[in-house]
Amino acid sequence: MIEEESDEASRMTTVVVSVLHILLITWGVRSCAGSCCGRRRDEFVEKATATPAELQPRKRVFTAYAFWGVGGLVGIHHIYLDRLVHGLAAMWTLNFLGFGFLLDGLLMGYYVRRFNMRCADWAPYDSSRRSLCCRLPLLIFFGLALILVTVISLPRVLHNFKYIDIDRLAAQTEANPYETLQIDGSASLSDVKAAYKTQSLKWHPDRNPGCGKECENRMAEITKAYDLVKRRKAPLPEDRSFAQWLSNIGSDWMLVLESLSNPQSS
Repeated sequence: MIEEESDEASRMTTVVVSVLHILLITWGVRSCAGSCCGRRRDEFVEKATATPAELQPRKRVFTAYAFWGVGGLVGIHHIYLDRLVHGLAAMWTLNFLGFGFLLDGLLMGYYVRRFNMRCADWAPYDSSRRSLCCRLPLLIFFGLALILVTVISLPRVLHNFKYIDIDRLAAQTEANPYETLQIDGSASLSDVKAAYKTQSLKWHPDRNPGCGKECENRMAEITKAYDLVKRRKAPLPEDRSFAQWLSNIGSDWMLVLESLSNPQSS
C-alpha cells in the first residue's frame, strides 16, 4: 500500500514537472518570437518626433503579391516581408512543394498587416512598387531569354568543349565522323565528297583482297560518317519550317541525355 502511494506521488510529481516544463518552453518561445519578429507598436510611438525618412517603411499588398507571383515557390515574398526563416524554408522545400505557395496566396493580406503593425501610422509606404513595375518585366524578359538561349545552345556548347561528341552519337560511329573522313570541321561540301571518295577507295573490300571483315567494318564507318557530315554541310532548304528547327534541337538534347545516362557512350 505504501509503495502504491509512493508510485502515485511520483507520477503526480512527474506530471507537475512536465507541465511546468511545457509552460516554461511556451513562454520562452513566445518571448523569442516577440523579440525576433519585431518591435512593438508603442516603441514607435516614443519616436513621434522622427521624420518619415527615419521610420521603417510600410509594405504594400500589391508588391507582396507581385513577389509571390514571380518567386513564390522560393519565398521571395517572405524575404520582402522580413520573414527570413519562412523564406529560407521556402527556398529549401520549394515552398513545401507548392502547398505553402497556395497558403501564402490566401494569407498575404495578413502577412502585410502583421508587418505594418510594427510600423508607425505615419510611416510612408516603401517605394519598391515603382521600381518593381519597371524592373520586374525586364527581369522576367531577360530570365526567359536566358532560358531560351540555354535550351538552344547548350548541346552545341557541350559539343564544342568536347564534353559530348554529338556528331559521333548522331552518326553512330566508333570515332568522330570528321576524324573518320580525315577532314576538319571547316571543310566544304566538295571537300567532304572528295574525302569520302578517297577513304572509300582505300578501304573498299574489292580493292583490298583478303582484308575481309576489317574493310567491311571500316566502309560501314566511312559511309555513316559521310551521311552525317553531308547533312551538316548541305545548304538549309528554303522551305525549312520552325517545327523542323525545333525537331533538330530536340534531337540534340536526346543525344545529350543519352550520353549523360550512359557516360561510356560519350
